[in-house]
Amino acid sequence: MKLKRVSIKGLNNKVDCDFEFHDDINVVTGMNGCGKTTFLKMLWYVISGNIERIIPEINFESFKLETSHFSVYLRNKVNAIEWKYSNSLIDSQSESEIETSGSFDTNINSRTEIKNIEELNKLIVSNQTASLFFPTFRRIEGGYSMTNSRRVRKQIWLFWVHGDKRS
Repeated sequence: MKLKRVSIKGLNNKVDCDFEFHDDINVVTGMNGCGKTTFLKMLWYVISGNIERIIPEINFESFKLETSHFSVYLRNKVNAIEWKYSNSLIDSQSESEIETSGSFDTNINSRTEIKNIEELNKLIVSNQTASLFFPTFRRIEGGYSMTNSRRVRKQIWLFWVHGDKRS
């Protein structure tokens, strides 16, 4: 499975991002506090079939992930998450895509809500073909001051690395 594109609106109520992934290596970079770790956590929770972990940890308006095998869309509404799932692999016996949708309450206390989340998690996990690696690297460089001398817009950047070239 390859990641193709991710789009998140209102990540931590402040960041919108839309990234198209390169087939080789992708590097996420940005200033401290811009949402890099939150971005990676959300991506990991979705592709690992742990949607329930997003609810208490990450604020967002909408999330869309497209992979080589499936796409998933999450929309955060008041007290509920709406979801849509599409399997882009065509089954050898039937030529139709699998599309399904649902919702679950953000207050996950009932068996019904747990089953609704598990349905989506199982769909995602059933289409995984290989492990993904999400290493994090933190580096501290000199030249920082304790005073904020200028305002910098917080952004997350995604770079592609292919061999020795950056594109």
